[in-house]
Amino acid sequence: MKPVAKLQEVFQGAVLASDPAPGLFVREGSDEIGGFDLYINAYRARLAEALKDNYPVLHLALGDELFDQVAAAYLEQRPSRHRSI
Repeated sequence: MKPVAKLQEVFQGAVLASDPAPGLFVREGSDEIGGFDLYINAYRARLAEALKDNYPVLHLALGDELFDQVAAAYLEQRPSRHRSI
């Protein structure tokens, strides 16, 4: 596997697991994940938006706050197995 492909694979795994790889996305000796949490949050937000688009009646019935909670719980229980939504 080419180095770039391996890096992409590790990056994808870290985003899907919401757990940046130590030494790669986290500074050694630090608990801070720098800007990596932006990728994690953006990915989860895109998935939640896709759920809103696919279930507009449920979104309307629950409202933004409750729907976001349900979407977050769903994504936690049923994480995407694909890199593209």
